[in-house]
Amino acid sequence: MKDPGITDVLIAGAGPTGTALAIDLARRGISVRMIERSAQAFGGSRAKGVQPRSMEVFEDLGVVQDILREGSLYPKMGIHLGPVTIPLRMFSHSEASDAVPYPNTWLIPQFRIDGALHEAFERLGGSIEFRKELQSFTQEQDRVVCELATPHGPQRITARYLVGADGGSSAVRKQLGLDFIGSTDEEDRILIVDAATSGLARDRWHIWPGAKGRFIGACPLPHSEMFQWMIRLSAQETPPSALPAIAERIQSRIRNPRVQLNSIQWQSVFRPNIRLAEGYRRGRVFIAGDAAHVHTPAGAQGLNTGIQDAYNLGWKLAQVLAGAPQELLDTYQAERLPIAAGVLGLSTRKYEGIAKLDPSSLRRGKDEHQL
Repeated sequence: MKDPGITDVLIAGAGPTGTALAIDLARRGISVRMIERSAQAFGGSRAKGVQPRSMEVFEDLGVVQDILREGSLYPKMGIHLGPVTIPLRMFSHSEASDAVPYPNTWLIPQFRIDGALHEAFERLGGSIEFRKELQSFTQEQDRVVCELATPHGPQRITARYLVGADGGSSAVRKQLGLDFIGSTDEEDRILIVDAATSGLARDRWHIWPGAKGRFIGACPLPHSEMFQWMIRLSAQETPPSALPAIAERIQSRIRNPRVQLNSIQWQSVFRPNIRLAEGYRRGRVFIAGDAAHVHTPAGAQGLNTGIQDAYNLGWKLAQVLAGAPQELLDTYQAERLPIAAGVLGLSTRKYEGIAKLDPSSLRRGKDEHQL
């Protein structure tokens, strides 16, 4: 008989990977708790492309209709060269079939993906425990004892398994002592801004090329007035942070006074981390998503790979908790780590080509679909 004082699985991190795992476990009758160190759900666009395989996963998890309703197909790209705009179709749009029911990459900002997943978890009786941060954990023979920091003081949660879906700076990965192999280019930075914008056509993803790959891009976010602006900074440039300074930086390149930034919802400075953990498991503790692998944003691969980590791990944890051999859990790393390694190579090649406006790097197709 189960000890009511022990939860089956504790998940650290309530992003897309952690929440997809929480849904998969909860629908199988597994007791699951999910903690999130932030005070509220993530509010930015960041990852915004959902691949066909992830759409199939979302259908199985019961959220695909929400994802479809809140997103759209990707628009054409328009490359602005002075007064000339060169059209380029990044994505070829295909018709659905029995074999591939969701054949096209879907454009939807991450905060809406998070929202759809959070609501699905809550429908299953779950709740996100915000402002709780994992501090440390100790593995015992049949459990993991986790120490948390909360606004009300320390808290202890005992779980049969712990999963770190807590991002690239994962506390779980660090305590496990897993090397995060790869590189971070501190001089290559992109300012990303979600801004309500007027005076700019919403039927295309705009690109203004610059010297040495320092482009500015603006992707329309569906069902809103917002664009995701991408400003590739020079090596020594201080990123602007206030709206007037960001708007001035954009105008210095695009030179179109009709374009107005009216408000900013979210902003961040991105550095291309290209890293892969040496392993995904130690005993009763696992890592998934960005805690296990971080990518460039090119090709919309990182979020999708994390969701599919969760989809691979969820049913295996449920089966082992129901009595299947522990060895089943070894297949999680064996199956997912090589896939992440391949995805890292793909997204890195695409990112390097984007700076050169290489057409093959700008176009997207079956390589990115993860089918």
